[in-house]
Amino acid sequence: MDAERLRALLTDLWDLFERVYNLDESLQGLVDLLGERVGADLVTAYLFHERGRELRLHAARGSVPGDSVPARLPPKEGAVAEAFSRHTTVCDADDVSAGPLPREDLPGFLIVPLQRGRVKLGVLIMQHSTEGFFTADLARGLRSLGSHLASTVDSVTAFTELPEERQPAPAAEQEETEATLVYGRIAAPGTAVGRAVLLDQVWSPDEPETGDAEAPSEESREEAGSRLDAALAASEQQLERLRRDAEERLSEVASVIFTSHLLMLHDEHFSGRMRSCVAEGRSPRRAVIDTVNHYVEVFSSMEEARFGEKVQDVQDLGHRILANLEHRDGEPADYNGQIVIARNIFPSELMMLAAQAVEGVVFLGNGVTAHIAILAQSLGLPVLITGDPAILSVQAGTLLYLDADRGVLHIAPSQEVLGEKHREVAAAEKSAPLQTKCGARVYVMANVNIMRDANTAREHAADGIGLYRSEFPFIIRNDFPSEDEQYQIYRKIVQQMPDREVVLRTADIGGDKLVDGSSPQEQNPFLGVRGIRFSLANRNLFRDQLRAMLRAGHDADLHIMFPMVSSVDEIEMGREEVERCIADLSRESIRHNASPKIGTMVELPSAVEAIGDIAATSDFLSIGSNDLVMYLLAVDRTNEHLSDLYRDYHPAVLKVHKRIVDGIGDRLDHLSVCGDSAASPVMLPFYLGIGIRRFSVAPSRIPGLRHRIGNLTIEDAQRISGEMLGIRSIRDMEEYLELADAGSLTDAAGVATVRRP
Repeated sequence: MDAERLRALLTDLWDLFERVYNLDESLQGLVDLLGERVGADLVTAYLFHERGRELRLHAARGSVPGDSVPARLPPKEGAVAEAFSRHTTVCDADDVSAGPLPREDLPGFLIVPLQRGRVKLGVLIMQHSTEGFFTADLARGLRSLGSHLASTVDSVTAFTELPEERQPAPAAEQEETEATLVYGRIAAPGTAVGRAVLLDQVWSPDEPETGDAEAPSEESREEAGSRLDAALAASEQQLERLRRDAEERLSEVASVIFTSHLLMLHDEHFSGRMRSCVAEGRSPRRAVIDTVNHYVEVFSSMEEARFGEKVQDVQDLGHRILANLEHRDGEPADYNGQIVIARNIFPSELMMLAAQAVEGVVFLGNGVTAHIAILAQSLGLPVLITGDPAILSVQAGTLLYLDADRGVLHIAPSQEVLGEKHREVAAAEKSAPLQTKCGARVYVMANVNIMRDANTAREHAADGIGLYRSEFPFIIRNDFPSEDEQYQIYRKIVQQMPDREVVLRTADIGGDKLVDGSSPQEQNPFLGVRGIRFSLANRNLFRDQLRAMLRAGHDADLHIMFPMVSSVDEIEMGREEVERCIADLSRESIRHNASPKIGTMVELPSAVEAIGDIAATSDFLSIGSNDLVMYLLAVDRTNEHLSDLYRDYHPAVLKVHKRIVDGIGDRLDHLSVCGDSAASPVMLPFYLGIGIRRFSVAPSRIPGLRHRIGNLTIEDAQRISGEMLGIRSIRDMEEYLELADAGSLTDAAGVATVRRP
């Protein structure tokens, strides 16, 4: 098959999975299309079933007469086992025994694995009567298809591997109290002023069983079924709109959230269960609640991470169906000038609120989910999560000041508090040159998560992208995108910054950023296989990512940075992988960047101790302030019980920053500070005073940072940094900062030291 025909085939295959959501229909369409276009005599699709530890046939297409295709295959020996266990395409030209195949009389074969991260889902097998019929080009082309297909397969096979039904446990009720200040944790920074509006909660998971007083008549059951079908159809239309909107406004990565909901909606184990409940006599509302509660309880109880993480998706989808049952799917409201308060918030709701110009969101909860944090930050919405149920007693229309930079909600704020808010906004909106008051050049870069961040960074005239967190597409999808999928994402990011520096950080997976199949069994993932350790332990995934980065930056000022480096050895091994990928791309005549700059994140104490050697081995360095503070102080920054101990202005932390600057010598021009600490009014003069001139911050913080830089002189900054380095205790440091009127005492996590009454 020539290159043009292969590209056409892959395009048609992508289109197939955009149009069809039912698993078996998708697989049958796949094998039919492959059989027709490739000319294979037999094409089969087998999926792995955990309970039987075997591969089971789900679709087949063949034109050669003979014995029937086996319904099961053991993934234990031969070519099938090789492809399934090692996640690699295998054909009859490879040095591997054929072993058990669907048709033993067809010697030509090509086997494509279906694998999502480390989760092995199945295999796609093509066979032909002629040995050597399948080419290496076809094998490479279908490998990326296997990764894409695996995401579809995984989204719907979750419903086929469930244990027996269990009754959900009721959630504990919380008492409501009154307060004028509500404190919480930050999902996304920012500030907002607006009137309170309570998001109408049509369902909560602890809603009691009401039952039906009498069995409905056949006529009412038919009517109930029609109402349920109408709600399901309305939900599908809304999700399609949300998916398209997410793809246009954010990236194709964010749209995966809503694609996953569509897949569940079309799965008979989900919607079919609701219809069966209605047919048995339950009301449509009861059918939805019972079905959602069932899957929430079952998914929560399963040990495998990929099932447990589907809980929010199931709740979100159930919430939407119920809203449509209650006829609440009319024209969207306008939330301009309002701050939404909710018992809970789902990703799709957050997207809708943003589209309706909401000012900010506060909701009751215990932690920040990856979907909510990523979407909120990229949408530019301030979002606060609080454990204080007092927010649910706030009267609609009450004036609120949401300060998600400090982690506090002001209920009915005073004019003095509002006046300070307006002064901060006015200052941030003023344009300032990227230099200090005395004329020293300072570079302000942007931290980017997804596409919208890059657009905002360009609008704020950032000097480039100082950090692209490449793990965000992994986290949103909860799997490992293929090389081609990553290339498409990175290419869009790079194109937003023509002629400017772009730093792509390799995936920092681990710690609080776990991905299905990464390191779910580790007792302490913060000290486990994360960052560069994970990449080096998973070379094939690492090479896919490096190849995608090199391809995406073929015409750009490309910088590739390694996270969580603890030694020179890790940098050298990372460089070797980059060089290998460059050589492979050159040999394959694929356009790429052959001379990227290689950098290191300085965020571990061991890296500080070896800073001279690390600087000599790196083209550039970036201080990862968030993690550096965490590891230096042994304080988990995601633990709300330790928030009072997490201080980026801790005297020991300041001394470590000075040691880094002193230890890199003439490489100071290549050192930047990355993280929320870089935008802190407290830390900015300190960093400038010790000699740092490069900062990388969230795009929304660029205007405020530019303003502060324009009002500082290097002489003043050096005086402040010298005085701060001379302070020995945290108490003295805070007193000094208050006396110096340095502004809000904001720590590296974005939560200010607010004196509680």
